[in-house]
Amino acid sequence: MKIFKLFPSELTKFHLGDSNRKLKDYFSSDQLFSALYNCGMLLFNKDDSFFKELKETTFTSLFPGISIKFNEEVKDIIFLPKPLCAMEIGDKNVSRLVNHKKFKKIKFISFDLYKEMQKMWDDKEKEIKLDLSKVVIVGGTYACTLEELQHLQEKIDFNNVKLFKTRVVPKVVISRLNDTSDNFYFQDELEVNYYKARDVIIRPFFYFLCKEEVSSKFKGVVRLLADEGIGGKRSLSNGIFEEVLEGDFEEEIFNHSSGYYMNLSSIYPKKEEVVNLDCYELEERNGYIYSGRTTGIRKKTVRLIKEGSIFKDVISGRLMEMKEDVFKEHCIYLYGKGFLIPFGEVVK
Repeated sequence: MKIFKLFPSELTKFHLGDSNRKLKDYFSSDQLFSALYNCGMLLFNKDDSFFKELKETTFTSLFPGISIKFNEEVKDIIFLPKPLCAMEIGDKNVSRLVNHKKFKKIKFISFDLYKEMQKMWDDKEKEIKLDLSKVVIVGGTYACTLEELQHLQEKIDFNNVKLFKTRVVPKVVISRLNDTSDNFYFQDELEVNYYKARDVIIRPFFYFLCKEEVSSKFKGVVRLLADEGIGGKRSLSNGIFEEVLEGDFEEEIFNHSSGYYMNLSSIYPKKEEVVNLDCYELEERNGYIYSGRTTGIRKKTVRLIKEGSIFKDVISGRLMEMKEDVFKEHCIYLYGKGFLIPFGEVVK
């Protein structure tokens, strides 16, 4: 298994939106597939072997991580989406209402915390019993184990660590016909902020996992993606990265089986796989076809299963070819392949 880490520079801005024009703080696998495909088109012709490899590769969505530099030592923590299952939250030091509010704000959990939560799974009640007193929450959004950040707890108040800030920027529409100003509006964007305090530097990054080995062409396209950027407003230098690191990623949990599984990618299931859905949310996808340029042709609206959903068994999902009557230049693909991780009681 391979991992790719993409590091943005400080104050880099991202416009990662969904179909409702709301900001997201991760980049779904179907969006990542499209971005990689478009970057591949800049390097290779349409019959190149890279595109076959891309369609056969199984990868996760682009999730956040944090890199902590302390006394010249660097530690990276990667995060997974918060599971969309029932959870019983407890912390004897605070009220039930405060616990509920704290947990509701959490969007991501560290890989180590996820493995700890396997032990907290109650198969009879079909829920996780989580004690928040044993969890460190960074900026209200990212949850880690005490052990992961124990050496820094006396130095840093992690509640005040804000690695992404939402900025509201005034904009004006310029007419393409006569260059006159038109409608005035506001646009939200995420801004990267490094946390610096004494001898500690915390900076965010994004990462994704690939289940299969990948070629040098694939790695080259990922590096081009870092230069081209992800999300919207790339012409304004939004969404670019200054550094890309790649390496092997070995975790035993992926080699085990379980009674349940959680998806780390957006999934478009096969018809026969729908019966394995347990706890899930749907996300809508629409927008316009982009083929090296803006075409102005709308794509069909589809719904995908959101990351963090729970399944009763392994599902593979699929790469769907979407037929567009008014666009004949090439095939339009929707990446809905499943990248799953065992959830609940793990069988070794």
